Amino acid sequence: MSAAVSARRHYSQIPGPRTQSRVYQRNSAAARAIGTSTTPTITRREVDVDAAKPNRLTIGNVLAIDDDSMTLRALQSHAKRNAYRLQTADSAESGLRLIDEATAVALVNLRMPRLNGFECLKYIRRNHPHVQVVILTGSTETDDAVEAMRAGAFQFVTKPFDPKQLLV
Repeated sequence: MSAAVSARRHYSQIPGPRTQSRVYQRNSAAARAIGTSTTPTITRREVDVDAAKPNRLTIGNVLAIDDDSMTLRALQSHAKRNAYRLQTADSAESGLRLIDEATAVALVNLRMPRLNGFECLKYIRRNHPHVQVVILTGSTETDDAVEAMRAGAFQFVTKPFDPKQLLV
């Protein structure tokens, strides 16, 4: 892969031999500067992934925003076992009030009542640009992934997922 193109991986299962991964590539500023692209674009391609090199976030303080209590409980259990600080919110409105300068990662459900994940993502990118946003969803729509990546999401992950594939 060219050094001028950045890529983000999404795993639909726990990484292992022959795991299918969705890679959403965003042409970088460097690629545009050398004339390989005039506008930012995102493309999708299916690839086999080396299980030894999953794309993971480095953890600081994590905020999980999801209206699904089972997802929040699974993330809380993982946080407790792996000793990182996790705050949870069952709505976008309450979650956005919890974000502060110590928040490193926000795990945001895409489909929530009232304020959805896209609106939440845009608010976080505008007001807290230091926070890496991972979109969680039951949707496998490519259009949703493309929109999330264009809006600045770090990752787009489909449910169900294993929390270990998100967080180190």
